[in-house]
Amino acid sequence: MEKFYFSGRQNSKKGILSFVIGILNLIIFLIISIFLSQSISTTNLWIGIYGLIALAISIFGFYIGYKSTFEKDIFFKFPILGIAFNSLLMVFLIILYLLGIFIG
Repeated sequence: MEKFYFSGRQNSKKGILSFVIGILNLIIFLIISIFLSQSISTTNLWIGIYGLIALAISIFGFYIGYKSTFEKDIFFKFPILGIAFNSLLMVFLIILYLLGIFIG
C-alpha cells in the first residue's frame, strides 16, 4: 500500500536529537537512582556529579528541542517528545537536589 505525502514535511534532525538525548538522560537518571538506592554512604560525591551532568544534558536537550520547533515544514512529534522528556527530567532532578539540600 502506498503512502502519499502532500505537505513535503519531514522529521527534524534536531527534534530527533532532542528525543534521543531525553531517552539517554532517562536511562542515566535510572542508573543514578539504582546506584543511589544501593549506596550505603550518604556522602557519595560522584552520584551528585553524575546528577549535575544529567541536569546539564537535560537542559541542552530541552534547548535543542525548543529550537527545532521553529524549523519550517517539519513534523512536531519528535521535538515535542524531546521537550517533554527533558523538561520532566529537569524538574525531577531539581526537586531531587532541593530535597537533598533541605533534608540532607
